Amino acid sequence: MALHPLLRAKLSMVDARKSMARVTIENLSRAEPTHLLRYNLGQDGALVNNVFFSKPPAARLRYLGLYTRRRPRMDEVLELAPGATVSFEVELARFYELRQGEPVEIAYEAFHDLPDRSELLLVRSNPVILQI
Repeated sequence: MALHPLLRAKLSMVDARKSMARVTIENLSRAEPTHLLRYNLGQDGALVNNVFFSKPPAARLRYLGLYTRRRPRMDEVLELAPGATVSFEVELARFYELRQGEPVEIAYEAFHDLPDRSELLLVRSNPVILQI
């Protein structure tokens, strides 16, 4: 699993008490567009895939939603222009089992690129500590 060389993700907590997180993904290239899979981005505050992970793994952050495992289609791809960013916000408590008062280190991790590539590339954010 290779890290995407042109995409950088930043995770921040908008309101930790409400478990509201923001992910911003930036295309670092000055010349070429990059591609994101829409189902690995929160859309209208909803998640349709497990894209947040914790340390220690799984035991502290259990995903409650559906898993999307399918071959991506071109209509599920968002092209990100050189230097452009895309952001989404999500209330983590709607999609993950979080324990009150227990801090957990989380990060955004998802695969992105064009569907016709032989390998999707991982986009990983900085970790943040979440405590509700």
